[in-house]
Amino acid sequence: MTGLNQVQSGPKKALFLTFIGNEVSDFASKLFKEGFEIEVVNCDDSHNCFNKRNIKHNFRTDAENGDVLASFRKEMASNKRASGIVVMDCENSMSTVGFEANMELRNIISVSKNIWVLSDLEDVNEFFTHYHMKAENSEVVKRNMGCKVLRKIADYDLRVLQALKDDMFPLDCMNESDSDSAADRMRAISHPELPTQPLLTPGQSSADGLYKNRFGRRGKDLHSEIFVKTGIMQEVSHYYTQFLPAASLSAKNFVIVDEICDNVMDIDKLFVEALKSVGVECLKIVVPSDTADDSGETSTEPFKNHKVFTSCVNTILSNGVSKHSCIISVGGGVVNNLCGVLAGMIYRGIHLVHFTTTTMGMLDAALDFKQAINHDLGKNLLGCYYPAENIVIDPASCLTLSARHIRNGISEALKHGLCQSSDLVERIVGPVREKGESVLFDPAYIADICKASIEIKVPTLDHYSESDYNEMCPQYGHSIGHAVEALSWTHHHSPLLHGEAVAIGMCVSAEIAYKRGYCDAHCLEEHYRHVLDMGLPAYVPATMTSDMILRKIVFDKHFVKLPSMGLTSSIGEMAYDSDKGSFAFAIETDELVAALEANVARADYVCAPCPP
Repeated sequence: MTGLNQVQSGPKKALFLTFIGNEVSDFASKLFKEGFEIEVVNCDDSHNCFNKRNIKHNFRTDAENGDVLASFRKEMASNKRASGIVVMDCENSMSTVGFEANMELRNIISVSKNIWVLSDLEDVNEFFTHYHMKAENSEVVKRNMGCKVLRKIADYDLRVLQALKDDMFPLDCMNESDSDSAADRMRAISHPELPTQPLLTPGQSSADGLYKNRFGRRGKDLHSEIFVKTGIMQEVSHYYTQFLPAASLSAKNFVIVDEICDNVMDIDKLFVEALKSVGVECLKIVVPSDTADDSGETSTEPFKNHKVFTSCVNTILSNGVSKHSCIISVGGGVVNNLCGVLAGMIYRGIHLVHFTTTTMGMLDAALDFKQAINHDLGKNLLGCYYPAENIVIDPASCLTLSARHIRNGISEALKHGLCQSSDLVERIVGPVREKGESVLFDPAYIADICKASIEIKVPTLDHYSESDYNEMCPQYGHSIGHAVEALSWTHHHSPLLHGEAVAIGMCVSAEIAYKRGYCDAHCLEEHYRHVLDMGLPAYVPATMTSDMILRKIVFDKHFVKLPSMGLTSSIGEMAYDSDKGSFAFAIETDELVAALEANVARADYVCAPCPP
């Protein structure tokens, strides 16, 4: 709290309106200790409670509250070294403070940043409507009206006090040399035509002449809707109003599809003609694909680069794109990622909808805000965070894939199972053990995995910034997997698909967890069993050395002096460092080498010839 005292050196006041004393006494006590003069208006409960807590304060009743507010505002306007905070309850204020006082309070709100409100959003809106001010539909912050909406008393804590350092009315730090008086600038702040918007936002100047101001607004809502239905790609003209944004229905849209998907699925019929039949204009752009890359599988990965990106940009910009246009990606994770970067970059953001057609897209690439293309130095090094408004999954589209490609995507779902849900692991692996590889081509099986995996993954996206758990889960096995994958496509190695490399990375990660004592031998063995039962590779290729992997892993985005990764404590649970409050672990070089060697030793044992 020293930061607050360093910024504020003049008189400070806190004004409480119609609050229940027991609920705010702790907050008031903290303000009192910070040197605030406490004023209580029309709240006997607060008055009595503050007396019990020995919080020195002035108490004003109905007869005086209008004068208190008026004098408060006047002091804020005339004394450039004064600062203040108003804490109010909108519902109680309307019913008990009185019309004149609330009009005065409205005037304070219209010019000041230091208003803190405890109310339901509906009560805030009603207050501003009743007293002739418009309220934006914001649940948390109403900066342009100068107030913050706090939904519960628990929000009044030290974080709030620290925030006062930045949110106090900025006139308190003005220099004497400023030509305009505080009162003149105060009158100029409120925009004559826009009652909820300031005409200007005064800056701050420190004693040594450093001027400071700031701007900000609530960011773009990161939100995606997910639809899963077998056969939905055959019904685009029926569902188009559900997956296309309303603004895009009358705009030029762009269907971007990879070459293989375009040939196999007849995208002209499924999308271009279907949308044209309902009056929606769209242009198809085809991204190159390999019918058989070095891995022997179809692939668009080699074309997830800046050259293809730039080509798509040129086509879109030269064919009538507008701010209402929508990019519709049709294909696997590569096309979904490429289109995500395109939508995020063009005009600083246009609409985006994914029709993801591979298990990798359905279970991983399309289900995120992360959009990226590759760089010569590594995978996904260029990109942005940008949401697809809608993600459409048709499990039937997997029938066009090879078994290897289906397993490739399922590896990402298995990842979430191994670190978040043993039940999900069983739903993935159980049917394969029981029915064999043929179940991979059952749309009902794919749909079940998709729904179960989505329900496990969604919380990590909704609460992403709250804990590194939500980063370490989706990245499980990836630090090592990315290095192994990148190496596999060079020189004399056998190419691995992304999910295959991640499967190897998860097994090596389990070796590290076991050697650290985070998991037991059963958890380690189950990693290998589940991976192998799914027909995925579990061992680092014999053509790769530990030194090769160590040199490549430095390009992983979580590498900061050392590789950083999540580890499991058991099947379905992540290890947690309670001392650091983190699910991420820095791995020493010797630990990584030992784990890689243990993994390779298992492969040697499995592959060793039987004795005569």
